[in-house]
Amino acid sequence: MIIPKSIIDIYKVHLHIYLDLMEKSTTITSLTNENELVYYGWTLILHIMSIMYVLNRSHADINKALQEGYLFYLEYLEQIYSKNFMIHNNPCAFVMKTILGHLYLDSVPECDKNRELQNQSNYIFTRISKWTNVIALWNYNEFTTEDRQILNVAFLSNYLENMTSKKYHFYKVLEHIQELWRLNSKYSIYQVVLLDKFYKKVMELPNNWTDVKINEQCTHKFVYQRDYALQLINNIQYNQDVDVLLNWVFS
Repeated sequence: MIIPKSIIDIYKVHLHIYLDLMEKSTTITSLTNENELVYYGWTLILHIMSIMYVLNRSHADINKALQEGYLFYLEYLEQIYSKNFMIHNNPCAFVMKTILGHLYLDSVPECDKNRELQNQSNYIFTRISKWTNVIALWNYNEFTTEDRQILNVAFLSNYLENMTSKKYHFYKVLEHIQELWRLNSKYSIYQVVLLDKFYKKVMELPNNWTDVKINEQCTHKFVYQRDYALQLINNIQYNQDVDVLLNWVFS
């Protein structure tokens, strides 16, 4: 299945607007848990889109629900943090429940659900979520909201449009590289180089790279030869050293 470009476009536009709003909020950027709050707002976007897709709502309805969702989320966070209101034990969960109370699938009659669309939704938003997470690295605290905005602008289109179908499972390779490389304090400056070179390398590979072959390659390179992989990563000083790493990974 190929993810409809219209869905990718809606997602990219609203993610960009959302991150821009969070980045410009002095309240949010001053918080020690900024990364966590921005992350939960991103999951909110995915949740709204997935449910609206299953319910077969129009693009106009999806756009409206998304905008209302993250604007209310930001407004709520700014109020409780800037005015010292009593903070809910889990403000993110509270806001999500408030915003999405009318959108839970469990409350929708079975006749209004489309099982085929539900299966498609799981497929689409699992893959969008995976590649966005690999690009933005939400659990890497060295990145700011501005950093993630830059990464998404630079790479999200190519990865979502070309790496969510037959080439989807290459994310496993990239995750293994990131897991090892993040042990190095210099990783943050190479994320852009890695994403750029990895995309180009994968697009050049023949179509015989199945999910099974990718799994076997990951085991061979990152389990059996983990020490050598670490050595290659720790020796990276120039952009061309990333080419050396990727050529070895896919050899």
